[in-house]
Amino acid sequence: MTITCKKQQPLFIPVSQEEFINAHISYWEKELDKNIKEQQIPENELSVRETFESEKNERQAALDKAYREMLKYDKNAAEEMRKSMMEVESQLSSSMATDPDAAYSKNDLLENGNEIARQQIEALKAELAALSSEQRNKQAHYNVNAREAYNNQSGLVPFEKAKPPINCDPLVRINKNSVDANNPEPQLMVITWSILFGSAESSSSPRFFDDDEKSYRAHAGDRAIVELYKQEEIWEKIFELVVE
Repeated sequence: MTITCKKQQPLFIPVSQEEFINAHISYWEKELDKNIKEQQIPENELSVRETFESEKNERQAALDKAYREMLKYDKNAAEEMRKSMMEVESQLSSSMATDPDAAYSKNDLLENGNEIARQQIEALKAELAALSSEQRNKQAHYNVNAREAYNNQSGLVPFEKAKPPINCDPLVRINKNSVDANNPEPQLMVITWSILFGSAESSSSPRFFDDDEKSYRAHAGDRAIVELYKQEEIWEKIFELVVE
């Protein structure tokens, strides 16, 4: 991937440990707020079983309508359809009566989610509070196994441990100042190269490509990309399109 930008500033900015943890807290707070608002909807107070019973008349009305319409064309088919739908209704009613999960409402499920969100928020705030001012400003490094390895909720690898052989990713965010939203001219260009055949090294960019067809079985399309890559005048004109 080639990124071209003529502005004299970085395209990516390191994300601090404090920023990353606060982003996690913000996510769970939004989830909690969304669930609480949804719990205000009266229908969500009903259990699955109660909802099923409350919609029984609607299902019956829909069946009757379909039955009357079918009678216009085929009486036997109409009777078969009605019989089949009544059997399904009976099976569902029996299942609802015996299924313990049918006693739960959507609000019950939402409240379970709320409790998880509250626990996450509490743990993340405690994790942030335990960081020194210096640690808060250090760049965040993430690894999916860090929660277990370092007993935290964020998945952050402590900065002082974020070095080989620890497998973790330094986190960055887009520098919004690298593009002026009010300027309609091209300010940033991203080119992604894809070489179909070649060595592991040559597949990452045409400049590593080896056109020895016997060794790498170079595809005709790959050779064309490599030739395009070598056209200096073309690229000068393309890069001139990017403004400062």
